[in-house]
Amino acid sequence: MKNKGLFLKILVGFGLLILALGALTAVFSFSIIRTHYDARLATELEHLGRAISVDVLRLMDDPPEPLEAFLRDEGAKIKARLTVVAPDGRVLADSEKDPSAMESHRYRPEVTEALGGKIGRSERFSDTVKSRMMYIGVPLSDEGGPVRAVLRLSLYTRDVEALLADIRKGLGLAILISTGLALLVALLFTFHLTRPMQALVRASAKVAGGDFKTKVRIARRDEFRALADGFNAMTERLDTQFEALLRRNEEVENVMAAIGEGLAVIDASGRITLANKSFCALFPGTAPENAFYWEIVRSGALQELIGRVRDEKKALDAVVRIGERRVLAAASYLPLQQGIALVLHEVTGLQKSGDSAL
Repeated sequence: MKNKGLFLKILVGFGLLILALGALTAVFSFSIIRTHYDARLATELEHLGRAISVDVLRLMDDPPEPLEAFLRDEGAKIKARLTVVAPDGRVLADSEKDPSAMESHRYRPEVTEALGGKIGRSERFSDTVKSRMMYIGVPLSDEGGPVRAVLRLSLYTRDVEALLADIRKGLGLAILISTGLALLVALLFTFHLTRPMQALVRASAKVAGGDFKTKVRIARRDEFRALADGFNAMTERLDTQFEALLRRNEEVENVMAAIGEGLAVIDASGRITLANKSFCALFPGTAPENAFYWEIVRSGALQELIGRVRDEKKALDAVVRIGERRVLAAASYLPLQQGIALVLHEVTGLQKSGDSAL
């Protein structure tokens, strides 16, 4: 579970990063494309307006019918609505509506800007045609003269929105595919990154369970290979030391088993950490190892001897009785372990003076 947790954490981290980058790319890319397209569309409208401005100025001196006919024809060609606005805001001609039914355009942003001699640009909802539109105002003037009128070119943004929707779909699909490929690469990279970690974790668990012959095989040549080599060297040393320790323990057990005297080692807390068969034979029916010595040694004199050695921190001996047996007990203090080594030699049948009895 820990290995899977690490794998998932890294993969989820990469995945969230890729998704965030994909979303940001989509938002900013579409915003840039839309801004660029709007600017390009406005420039094209401006150029078209300048191209027909001479004809519009010429037709303004005639009755309104020829100008309106011209605007309708040109509007159909360029697929835009054309409007001519006088400096006072009156609509002189329009390619789609009756000028007399239209309100004053004097304070429309694009018209106001164009009356100042500059190209005007605006984008807003039109109450006249009930649609959102882009407006470009082109000032109309004789060479060197004042602005006589404004030629306004209008384009329905629903057409632009339809085009941008197609661009959005294509861009979204491209980003979706690239994001999917990036996630696949992230999956493979995460697997490649965590696989040696997982191998090391599994090997560590085996070593913790006592299998010191475990080895980690990593073919790649990087820091993980160096870590695996160090881990393998460590397990080899542990295996060698463990085998040596087992042999030493076997030797100690053989020596202790061969000793006829009872032998036991008591640690600083009073527990019997080591006892040979002769010692166990003196106290049948008990399991000395890991038990407290006062639970096993049913001899007040022997317990007193052990207590004295612990307090005086020196070797002492005495003849004590354990049941019907007379035993010579020799206890030595172990300063490093702060424990006691106890040797019991049966002397039953031998006459000793100064015996201690139970």
